[in-house]
Amino acid sequence: MHNAEDLSAASPNAKDDGPVVVDLPPAANGSSFLGTIIDAWQVPLTDVGFEDKGGKYLVLPPDYTGEVPAGYIPVRPKTYNTMIGIRSILASNSEEDERKGQRAGEADQNLSIGQGR
Repeated sequence: MHNAEDLSAASPNAKDDGPVVVDLPPAANGSSFLGTIIDAWQVPLTDVGFEDKGGKYLVLPPDYTGEVPAGYIPVRPKTYNTMIGIRSILASNSEEDERKGQRAGEADQNLSIGQGR
């Protein structure tokens, strides 16, 4: 069931031609993001956003032999298909925290899910 007050995103990825970058911002203004990256068999590969930390995750194809750039957290699935699920977590359900969370979502446009090159 979806909670209409939370911002959430899900991104299926079927990549055999390169890594996928997930750039998750750190917690700000009383809100944070929390989620997981799973493979095609729904095996959890890593949780993201814990302890209010952001991070740059690099989801690699199973046969990837290239280098991982500095500052990226490598995620190595055994399948080409992965799913990334992320949702916002507010400090409380108060109207003030909901506004702060909305502003964080608007200001932090660096939550990017896309193919790395």
